[in-house]
Amino acid sequence: MSAIVSGRSSKTWDQQVQIDKGLADGVHRGDSVIDAAGLVGTVANATRGSAVVTLITDPSFATSVYAGRDRNLGSVTSAFGSPGALLFEPVDGSANVRANDLVYTAGTIDPALESRYPRAVPIGRVSRIELGNGDLDRRFYVEPAAELSRLDIVQVLTDARSRSGTSENR
Repeated sequence: MSAIVSGRSSKTWDQQVQIDKGLADGVHRGDSVIDAAGLVGTVANATRGSAVVTLITDPSFATSVYAGRDRNLGSVTSAFGSPGALLFEPVDGSANVRANDLVYTAGTIDPALESRYPRAVPIGRVSRIELGNGDLDRRFYVEPAAELSRLDIVQVLTDARSRSGTSENR
C-alpha cells in the first residue's frame, strides 16, 4: 500500500519518519517499508491514521543479507560513526565481496526464524572496503539504495495474515 511521508524526526540519532497510513489502513508494527529503489525500514509504531517507520540507518536496524555475485551471506547493520551508511558483515571472513556489489535482503533462511523482510529486496551497494590486517578485519560499507533523506512516497508491505484474520505470527 502506498503512503506519503508526512514527517521526519528532528533528532539526528532517531532515524525515523512518519507516514500517513496506520492501523485503519492495515498497517501494523513490523511491516516492511520500501520505495522504488529498495528497503527503507520497518513500521515501529502505528496509530489509527499514521505510523512511524524506523529507517535502515537507525542503530537498531539489523537483518540477514546476501551480497555480490557469489551471494555471500551475512548481516547488515548501521555503521557506527558513519551517518547514513550501513555495514555488511559476511558470515565467511574470506567472502569475495567487491566495491559496487549489490546487497539484498536474504529473507527467511530458516523456516523456524521468519524474517521480517521479504527475500531479494535491494538494500544498497558496497561503497567502500576498509582493509585490515586480514580477511576478518575487512569492513564493507554499504550505501543505501533508497535515498532516505528524500523520501516522499513509500510502499508498506502489509501482511496478508492480518487482513485474513489469522495473525498467528504477529
